[in-house]
Amino acid sequence: MIDLYIDAGIGVIKLCGPEQITASVQSLLPCQTTCAPDIQPRGQILVQPTPQGTWQISTNGAPAAGPFNTAEIFGQIADVVAQLSAPTGLAEGTLLSASVVSQGQDATLILGGPASGKSILAAWMVDAGFSILSDGQCVLASSGDLVSGYAGLLAVPEASAGKVARLAAFGSILAFDYRGRKHFILDDAWRSQGQSLRPSMIILVDYDRQHEFSLTPLGPDAAMAEIAALYPRWGAGDLGAVAALLAQTPVVKISYGLTKQLGGVVDQLAHYTARVRPSLETFQKFAGALGARGGDIENANHPVPAPTPPRGAAKLTIGMATYDDYDGVYFSIQAMRLYHPEVLDHVEFVVIDNHPDGICGAALKRLEDSIPNYRYIPAGDIVGTAVRERIFAEAAGEFVLSMDSHVFFQQGVLRRLLDYIEANPDSNDLLQGPLVFDDLAEIATHFVPEWKSGMYGRWGIDPAGQDADAPPFDIPMQGLGVFACRRAAWPGFNARFRGFGGEEGYIHQKFRNGGARTLCLPFLRWVHRFERPFGTRYPNRWSERFRNYWIGWSEVGLPLEPMIAHFEELMNTEKMHRLIAELEQDKSA
Repeated sequence: MIDLYIDAGIGVIKLCGPEQITASVQSLLPCQTTCAPDIQPRGQILVQPTPQGTWQISTNGAPAAGPFNTAEIFGQIADVVAQLSAPTGLAEGTLLSASVVSQGQDATLILGGPASGKSILAAWMVDAGFSILSDGQCVLASSGDLVSGYAGLLAVPEASAGKVARLAAFGSILAFDYRGRKHFILDDAWRSQGQSLRPSMIILVDYDRQHEFSLTPLGPDAAMAEIAALYPRWGAGDLGAVAALLAQTPVVKISYGLTKQLGGVVDQLAHYTARVRPSLETFQKFAGALGARGGDIENANHPVPAPTPPRGAAKLTIGMATYDDYDGVYFSIQAMRLYHPEVLDHVEFVVIDNHPDGICGAALKRLEDSIPNYRYIPAGDIVGTAVRERIFAEAAGEFVLSMDSHVFFQQGVLRRLLDYIEANPDSNDLLQGPLVFDDLAEIATHFVPEWKSGMYGRWGIDPAGQDADAPPFDIPMQGLGVFACRRAAWPGFNARFRGFGGEEGYIHQKFRNGGARTLCLPFLRWVHRFERPFGTRYPNRWSERFRNYWIGWSEVGLPLEPMIAHFEELMNTEKMHRLIAELEQDKSA
């Protein structure tokens, strides 16, 4: 018999069983083979074989239950883990049957009756970049925080499991069937169990395949009536605790029948409430307006606009790839037209729309009617980093400046860049400049090459870049919000890149491998909008980021071991190593 300690978020649960069972549990749930002496397990599970080849399970020394076949025993273990790690007794408070997702220190509480779509909505929000705090029970503590137990599984009725399985993040996730429900095993990187978070919004959810989408903000009294109906046995203490929460927490009721009805509405609302913390009155106005148009945003694909034909030669192509960021594109380009008029006869603007059938496509296309040197290019075939390759493919300029669709340049910068290009017409170098932070004083001249938070590089400053008139100097790498090079010298992103991330450091090494330099031009100063109160509209997944890093690092000869060790702290390690095996196999094919 082998001992195993399952990480239940708020503690550990000891499992004792034969290797056949413990090895499988290790592959499914976060656990370890040892436990510190000062940690007392929250409970103990004993699994034993029967002479008939089945299994029995005992919890905390109680009489054994069974027999169960091999498929059933894992469902039994999952049920017992969930029961032992339920937050009952963790804090004085009110027990809720709920799903909870979070981003940072802000939680969204999802309430509803049985089979109301709580778990499906939670899965959709995980796919949209949120973490999951609970998919079962949580406690509303007397402090007003939500305290969860175990968040290792997400269970949905078999009839609805296809909706979750079709989400990109869940496509390769392990799952097992048990008692009419499919249990998806959550990736370590998605889980934030064991935390106490203050809810910034409450969603009352009602799912049915026949439902049209609707979103209705509720005041405290209406929300209290809905929630109290879900918990008819609550006493005065529970009702009072929830009433206190509702007095300061926005509530919205959502009905839906298709997960695509949620996009650009539910995620935006969650980001908005977490970042802005609106008053209840402001929230009701905002949510009411969003709900009025929400059902029309994602229910159907919008027609893809035609590309703008070439508009002639240019010395410099200024290009940006965008995904549902019309405001960013509009203000960035109009700022260049207003504050850099001296370069307009020498440049073209190329906008690569990475979601051309989305809500912004038509508006981005119409900018060509007002901006004579503007080109719109739809590009929905590849979503992510590699789509910037299209800027170089479409560019008419001898040099290309790639920028994010939410960047401003200090006055005079673009003229000085054109002067540099004219003085160095045969340059093969990658050209970048200092990022200027929001205070318009502090700068970062480069990225320091080290791993942090799933990304290679952190902002650094070289004194050589403090003076905008200083000469260019070599840097190890820099964020790719702004970069430029001669079009013929562009080495290209790896065609196997998918999704977002993995390009910083990789492309710099690729230039160096080709004999070029990676330079900071101290005058090339840019301001980047980092805050996104509505969140990003595109999916950003650890697995895709790791995949890009692995492919890029392998291509240019950077060490894989530190990268793998870093992502082992962020991802489900078994899933990561399966991905490595697949990448190795593809590489050798």
